[in-house]
Amino acid sequence: MKQLKLKDALSILEAVDFLSSLSEIDVTISSRALSIDEKDTLHPHRWLDQQLIHKNQELVAQSFTSILHYLQELQEKHSEQLQDEHVLKGIQSILAILDEAAQKIEKFTELFKESPALNSLMDLEEYRKLQEYIASFILPRLSERAESWEEDLLGIKQEELMGVSKKGLRDLEDIKEDKLYDLFFVKKHDKKPFYDYDMVRRLKLLYDFDQIVETGQEETSFIRIRQLQDKDFHQKAASILAGSSYLIGGFYKEAMKMKGVPLVASMNKALMALMLAANPRSWHSASTLQESHLFKSSAEYFGDFHFYLRESLHSSEYKKMLSLKSETTPLLYAHCFTLIHKLCAGYFLSMSLQKEMVSFIRRMIHVGSKMTQVKEPTDKFPSLWKELLWEDDSIRQVLQKQPNGPIRCTIESFLKGDIGKGWDPLSHKNVPSHLFTLMGKNKEIAFLRMPAPLMQKSIQVAEVPSEFEQFLKGCLLEDKHEKFLLVNLQDRTSWEEHARSESLENFSKKEEIREVFSLIGLPKKTDFYFQKEHYHDLDEASAFIDQIVEQFEGREQCGFYWPATQTKESNAFAKSAVSMIHAVFFDQRKKLTLIERQSFIEIFYFFLILKSIDLYQPDYMALSCKDSIDTGAAASGGFFSYLRMMISDKPWKEEEKDLLLWILYAPALFFRERAIHKTDLNRLVNTMNVFQEGILENRSLLLKECKKLYKEGLPESVEIKKAG
Repeated sequence: MKQLKLKDALSILEAVDFLSSLSEIDVTISSRALSIDEKDTLHPHRWLDQQLIHKNQELVAQSFTSILHYLQELQEKHSEQLQDEHVLKGIQSILAILDEAAQKIEKFTELFKESPALNSLMDLEEYRKLQEYIASFILPRLSERAESWEEDLLGIKQEELMGVSKKGLRDLEDIKEDKLYDLFFVKKHDKKPFYDYDMVRRLKLLYDFDQIVETGQEETSFIRIRQLQDKDFHQKAASILAGSSYLIGGFYKEAMKMKGVPLVASMNKALMALMLAANPRSWHSASTLQESHLFKSSAEYFGDFHFYLRESLHSSEYKKMLSLKSETTPLLYAHCFTLIHKLCAGYFLSMSLQKEMVSFIRRMIHVGSKMTQVKEPTDKFPSLWKELLWEDDSIRQVLQKQPNGPIRCTIESFLKGDIGKGWDPLSHKNVPSHLFTLMGKNKEIAFLRMPAPLMQKSIQVAEVPSEFEQFLKGCLLEDKHEKFLLVNLQDRTSWEEHARSESLENFSKKEEIREVFSLIGLPKKTDFYFQKEHYHDLDEASAFIDQIVEQFEGREQCGFYWPATQTKESNAFAKSAVSMIHAVFFDQRKKLTLIERQSFIEIFYFFLILKSIDLYQPDYMALSCKDSIDTGAAASGGFFSYLRMMISDKPWKEEEKDLLLWILYAPALFFRERAIHKTDLNRLVNTMNVFQEGILENRSLLLKECKKLYKEGLPESVEIKKAG
């Protein structure tokens, strides 16, 4: 939740944020006292809290003054901008938010009503001055403009969304923080959306306002992020082309004889789109959706490639190929079959832009460090994790000066017509990438960043996309016997993620998939995982440890998933692992704090993942939440860090720190234009501190115990190699 920082002057971004929160108040919000944790957060309930009346009045008055100063400066110093369509639209959105906030203040709150001198809000000096200025200088410029946000959003009609329940998308702050954004894409059981008319309208107003916010630092802005993202897709396309070029010639030689076949047409379109994405002329610096209609980018061409590749897999000819025996397959189909699997493999295994992205993140840290009040660690040898928190604070300082990324992404999805058509991260350009390689005694494991390989149109049904299934089946072609291990970090006990988890579990049991695909499920959203509700005060170490084992042995009903064939061995492992963790990292303490228990669970998950590697010997693996942007990114960064500390006790190299930064921040910046969620990062840092202290004091004991727990000499026998 956004933290409030009262000061003499608010920025225009802060002022609009506060007023938009006020505009959310409605009859469904009842007055209640906020908890201690909520006192300094931006939430609609805060405006109804009787204990915060004086603080809220000061905040609202400051917001009115900040908007007045902003409009005055725009009129007096930058009047030429008032000819710009986007600036006028942004001003109009400010006025609409201001008007709604004023109505809600008078209708629902007790703000300013204790003063006998104020009969209405117009008697408040700050508000009166603002309204007088708007009437004199601003409204004349807007007199000919009418709000047309419904038309912008593809003709969305108010009556279609009236009375829609807000279950899931509860308030604007949840959306600003990018919580449950996937619910914009899926429908409820009754085929209605999870959002209502007012919610979309407020988002559009904030989006229009954001169009006039100047960053002043283009090299650390979303403009640069989109440039880097486009270059990333350009590189991916070039890599996939290079890896499949030896098959493309054979395909076209045979395809010329069968131009009318739908499969051939789809494959041709897919290859043309891939070539255009790989063309340097397609990689450009389009910074906004408004500019993108002028030319097509590498990112858009790559999206076309994925669309036509999926279309090829759904063609009747391809399905026929799957049923034919190899000796009866026409030569064209043989070429198509091999090429399609190669393209699918390239899609999932391509590498992402790292050097330039790390440089961008480092630049954000440099710029943000001049804004933050948190001082850079001055220790001679500062803790890596203390340093990471300081870097995170610097990154967030920069992002606070930018438009809200999740709102931009959501509204642009509306404008593109994607909303309501299904949650499908792969088609939304959240493309997998190769992070690093684990080098074992007899095996190399490609560690991937990958969103959950799923599509979902309604909350109760999800399915695995065809390209992922065909990639897996390709792992058995040409006498290969490769295996893929997926660690599902979604919570199968929650209403939001149950269908997704169940779909992956059912997929892993398919006869033709079991040979190549292994799945385990480690929930990261349950009450036990967060140690909240009735687990909150469970500080007796022995009781807590018993609970961990009980949760794991409870499997699906507790959110875990582990194949039944490994039940006996895995249960025995869990009991041994928790005893080892308690001894090595917590000195057999009889009491464990809340943070210590949360760290204990994270470390237990790490050793479970190592055990799954030991059991299934994969060639590829990924730790995946719904999108691998927050939970998945933190888990991947944590896994890399655990291994790095176990493998070596030497100081971290700069390239290792850069790799960790890239794993943690690049996905959220690339795909949602924000930082990784703070709760995920804080939990990672807390756990890393515990793990680091434990391994420094008890390394020999830990490695000795690991030899008992793992068959393949894990983790001593493993090395980490940079991808590429």
